[in-house]
Amino acid sequence: MKQNHLLSIACICTLAMATVANAAVMTTFRQGLDGYTGTQDAGVKSNDVNSTFNGGTMTVKRTNPDSRVYIHFDDIFGEGAGQITALADVNSITASLSIWQTRGSVPPTINVHQVTSAWSEATITWNNLPTTGSQLDSKSTSSSWHNGNNPLVLDVTAAVKSWFNATDSNAANYGFRIVAAGGGQNPADIHSSENGTDTRRPTLTVEYDVIPEPASMALMGLGSLMMLWRRSARIH
Repeated sequence: MKQNHLLSIACICTLAMATVANAAVMTTFRQGLDGYTGTQDAGVKSNDVNSTFNGGTMTVKRTNPDSRVYIHFDDIFGEGAGQITALADVNSITASLSIWQTRGSVPPTINVHQVTSAWSEATITWNNLPTTGSQLDSKSTSSSWHNGNNPLVLDVTAAVKSWFNATDSNAANYGFRIVAAGGGQNPADIHSSENGTDTRRPTLTVEYDVIPEPASMALMGLGSLMMLWRRSARIH
């Protein structure tokens, strides 16, 4: 009988610790949301090579002129409120970038790339573009997006995982480049982080599981074991 009780206790403790290990977190980064102020974004154009476009809207267009948008969410890693903790399970991370369009024409396919060198929304121009890495996602846009009714959601998981794995996660994060890939010459005007409607600003959403520290797991297991041992002792 005692062995059966001990086995039950061990199983319950294991389940309790597994529950802690699988705690899911979702954090959202958007300018002005819960005090977050780390968004930088700007547009550049091939026919105006010394200008920066970082007002209320930013244009993506394939050619005539080639127009691109850069978006960066700074300071997203750390142990502060709303940041991605170092205890995140990297294998569980998923991340999406949501952008909204303002213009009512059918826009092109949109591609998102990881940016791999530093830039600033105050100084970026066509003449000093940062370097870019691999393409992260490509989406053919729909009527609901070009009418401004719904966001275009792009998968940027690979970039966020690579930043998380870096020695200095925040320093490795240079953000994203948004470009047009097809669909003719129709432009897409995208709401920037300065937009008056905060829910239309670029948004980075990251979901992950938290791995508890070994000491926390040990205390959790010990606490459960003691509680159940006392309960068992009262029964017998």
